[in-house]
Parts: sequence; structure tokens; C-alpha cells
Amino acid sequence: MAFTKQQIEVIDLMAAGYDQLSAAKEVGVNRATIWKWFKKQEFSDRFEQEVRSRFKAVSGGAFNRMVELSISAKSEQVRLNANKEILDRSGITIKQDININNHSDIVVEFINPFEEEPIEPEEDTKPEENE
Repeated sequence: MAFTKQQIEVIDLMAAGYDQLSAAKEVGVNRATIWKWFKKQEFSDRFEQEVRSRFKAVSGGAFNRMVELSISAKSEQVRLNANKEILDRSGITIKQDININNHSDIVVEFINPFEEEPIEPEEDTKPEENE
């Protein structure tokens, strides 16, 4: 589907945060027209693609900031929360809340985002010695 100049402008404005009414006024179309455009799969897909592209463009900076906070934030609680968030987003979750003053009872669980059940960490296996 070839998009009109107005459709492209609406996609751009709404991906930037405009609501349908504001985008309609800015482009000079009726809000109902935009609603009809969104009912077409190609238009909805193009809008979603634009939104994802914008998020992807800024996500590297957000991740870098999270890493920076996890290392150099003045508050130990901020560092802890940043590290927990990084682990969580990478598929590793903490089974038990961490007590900042007592790190001895931390249990880590690995989550495969493509499976429903968590993957438990493998235990160290040592060959048994025969007597």
C-alpha cells in the first residue's frame, strides 16, 4: 500500500506522541479519517513499525544509563535496583529479595524468555569415587 503524504505525517506525529485529534488538526483531516486508516492493517503495521523504530533508536542510551547507574550511583539502593533491572531484562531473576546488609542467601533463577517454565541452574556434578 502506498501511503499519502497526510498518512505519513499522521504516522510521524502519532509516533512522536500526538493523539488522533491533535494529529488530525495538524494535518488537516478529520479524526474519523485517521480512525479509518488505523482499521487498515497496512497502516497499523506501518505505525507500529515507526514506533518500534523510535524506541530502538533511544534504547541504547537508556541501557547505557542503566549500566552507569548500576556502577556509579551514590545511593546503594539505586545501584542495587539498576543491577536487578539489568538482570531481570536479561532473563535472570532473583528468587528472594536481597537484603543489602546480608548477601549470603541470594538464589538466582535463570528464565528462558522463549519457554514458559524457568530453567533451573545446573548443579555442579563431580564424578563419584569408587571405593
